[in-house]
Amino acid sequence: MVQPRQRQYQTLKSNLNIIRELIILIFSFIFWSYCSISFIVIGGSLLKINSDPVLLIRTILNIELDSMHTLFNIMFIFILISFAVFSISSMIYRLKSKDVYHVN
Repeated sequence: MVQPRQRQYQTLKSNLNIIRELIILIFSFIFWSYCSISFIVIGGSLLKINSDPVLLIRTILNIELDSMHTLFNIMFIFILISFAVFSISSMIYRLKSKDVYHVN
C-alpha cells in the first residue's frame, strides 16, 4: 500500500515581493527622515539652540522662533484644559458608579 505524502505545490517566482519591499523601504526612509528633521527643529526650538542645522531647517521651512513658541504655549494650554476635563469627568464617573452599585 502506498503511503500518503504531502503534495508539493509549484512555487511562483516573482519580482513583486522585491518591488513591494523596496517601496516599503523607501517610504520608511522618507518617514524616518521627516521625523528626525522634526525632532531636530522642535528640540532646537524648545531648548533655544541656535546651531546651524536648526537654523537652516527653520529657514528652509520658513518657521520663526516666535511662532514656534506661540504654538508650544497654545499646545500646553490645550493639554492642561484636556487634562482638567478628563480628570473631572473621571471623578464624576466614579461618584456616579459608586452610587449605582450601592443602591439597596
